[in-house]
Amino acid sequence: MRTHTEVIDEAGTDEARAYARVAEAVGAKPSAVKMWRHAGNIPPGYWRALVAAGIASYEELAADAETRRKAPTR
Repeated sequence: MRTHTEVIDEAGTDEARAYARVAEAVGAKPSAVKMWRHAGNIPPGYWRALVAAGIASYEELAADAETRRKAPTR
């Protein structure tokens, strides 16, 4: 399964195209996608659009979110 960061990274042939493709798919600005990538978290409200665009699956988005939720905090 891919992480949210990997989902964004693999959406395009380079960083700018990846941000643009995800942004277009979900109706957000590329700068927002860049912040999500930096945080390693795609907000759940955007998952449906990512799945519809064929960029990610619910399973991988949920699995990564669950892994991060269970990770110990420092």
